[in-house]
Formats: sequence, structure tokens, C-alpha cells
Amino acid sequence: MERSQASLEVAEASVKQADASFAEARQNGVRSEELAQANLISNEELDAARATLARTEAAVASAKAQVPVARAGLNSDRTNLEKAVIRSPIDGVVISRRVEPGQTVASSFQTPLLFKLAEDLAWMELHENVDEADIGLVKEGQTAAFTVDAHPSHKFPAIIASLRNDPQRHSNGDKADFRFRAQSFDPHAGERKERRWPGGPTESV
Repeated sequence: MERSQASLEVAEASVKQADASFAEARQNGVRSEELAQANLISNEELDAARATLARTEAAVASAKAQVPVARAGLNSDRTNLEKAVIRSPIDGVVISRRVEPGQTVASSFQTPLLFKLAEDLAWMELHENVDEADIGLVKEGQTAAFTVDAHPSHKFPAIIASLRNDPQRHSNGDKADFRFRAQSFDPHAGERKERRWPGGPTESV
């Protein structure tokens, strides 16, 4: 970006230089017109003064046209530099990192997975299935509890957040399960790291 900034400064300086040359050529042109009227210079000298004035005027226009080009290049480099910094969309904890420092990350139609984040480890969202015979007993806002194999003696409290209306039929087609989503909060997750939602099978209660 420093090179683009320098290019912009050079373009702006070229405009000032072209303006100065045009002002000098205009003064020389005025004097040449006066001298030509007094027959003190030849027509060739008058034509040369007029041509110099036209060239310097064109040089001013060319120099001014380079300024927005250099500014656009600087803005483009600044935008690319801002995109080079990867910022997390949320505040949380990094669960896993898929890239190493200094590794080149190529942009494509499919966004690459760089980090896996957890916004708040005290909260967990649980997706479970319930038999169609029991789905009528499940309602949004209802309290629930679940256990995990890592801590079979501890029941985690949860609240039913939503129910899915589309049943998932078994392979034999005789029965169907309905999926529900529950949210659970463990206020001691930060104090007891061993209970930060270990993976594995769950059992709804």
C-alpha cells in the first residue's frame, strides 16, 4: 500500500508541475503574440510558442487524469489489506484451528473453514428425536433434562426450544421420529472444564 500511496503523491505532484509549465507557456504565448504584432519575431517563433502552450495544456489534462487512477489503486490496495485480516463474527472460544500462521488462504465459491468457534460454552443446543407415539407430550417451553456418557450421574437441565413438523421415518417405514431442539445452560461450565459439553451419545429424560 505504501507504493500506491507514493504513486498518488507523484501523480498529484505531476499536476502541480504541469500547471506551472502551462502558466509559463501561457505567459510566453502572450509575449510572443505582442512581439508578433510588432513584427519583432518571425511567424515560426510565434507558431512554436503556440504549440508549446497547447502541449502544456494537454500535459495538465493528462496529469489530472492520472490522479484518480492512482487514488483508485490506493483504495483497492487498502481494501485488499482490510480483507487480509480475518475477524471472528462472534466473541467466543476457538474450538479448533484448521490453518497455520503464514499459510496462504485462497478465496473460492466455497468458503474455507479456518476456525471452529463456540460463542458461549455455558450454552448448548441439543437436537434429539422422539417417537411419534410420544410427540404429543412434547411442547415448546417445556423443561427437560439429558445425560451424557462422560457424566452419567449428572443431569443437565434444558428447555424445549422448537419442534420439527416433518417426521423422519425408519428404514422399514413402520415408525417415524419427530425431531426437537432444546437449549441447555450450565452456569458452572467455566468453573468445571470437565463439564464443557463432552461429545458422545446423549439420553433425553
